[in-house]
Amino acid sequence: MNVVVVIPIYKKNLTLAEVSSLDQALRIFQARDVRFVTYRDLDLSEYRNVLKKHDCNWDVVYFDKKWFSRLRSYSQMLMRDFFYEAFSSYSFLQIYQLDAWVFRDELDLWCERGFSFIGAPFLDREPYCVGNGGFSLRRVSDCRRILSLGHELNQNVPLVNPRLQDDWRRLNWKGRIMVIARRFGLCRSYRYFLEKSTIDEDAFWGTMAPNLHAGFSVPNVDVAARYSYDANPRLANQIAKGILPFGCHGWEKWDKAFWMDKIKRG
Repeated sequence: MNVVVVIPIYKKNLTLAEVSSLDQALRIFQARDVRFVTYRDLDLSEYRNVLKKHDCNWDVVYFDKKWFSRLRSYSQMLMRDFFYEAFSSYSFLQIYQLDAWVFRDELDLWCERGFSFIGAPFLDREPYCVGNGGFSLRRVSDCRRILSLGHELNQNVPLVNPRLQDDWRRLNWKGRIMVIARRFGLCRSYRYFLEKSTIDEDAFWGTMAPNLHAGFSVPNVDVAARYSYDANPRLANQIAKGILPFGCHGWEKWDKAFWMDKIKRG
């Protein structure tokens, strides 16, 4: 399967958990193309120390440093066509942030399912939806098609995180302004949305993109729980009928006790 594993990196020093995560990814994906994405003046010494232990096809893809300055900038980068254009020779790209963990190589299986985007279901609050971007698989051509759209957004497309748009108290000032402006028929430009929206990139791909184009496919929560867990892994495990997923995200953040034995065995 024509797929690349993309590992975003932005800092010089790695924690022990991040070293373990990277080591595991390089071991499991040893037969895959691996590409680190970062900016040019980042010191890669610690990453190279881990890479020395593995025989894999890896390289570095560089973007402007501004996209790695903060989480919001990184999120915006993943809603820009230039990011996916850099991997246009591949059919799919697997995002693997270093707070993720992969248990086995199921990339071919999930690519064959043909989804445009798949990530762990968000199970920290209702309504549950798909899916987390930290360990996620994306069809490159489908993402580029969405980002090439030029029409105005209809009123059913959210300009803020869909899970927050009805919770005024949790919106920041920019989100409140956009909700008010939207109700008066403003902020409907697609370009304006991409540049100004407070929506996270994974919420964009998981909940908004399917409304923009009928051909953009995202699995339901039950299927996504077989692919990955994120928040509330015990509930995800129940949904998945006790089957350990392909990978997970945020294992130190969300119920570390649940994950430690499984990671040691994995």
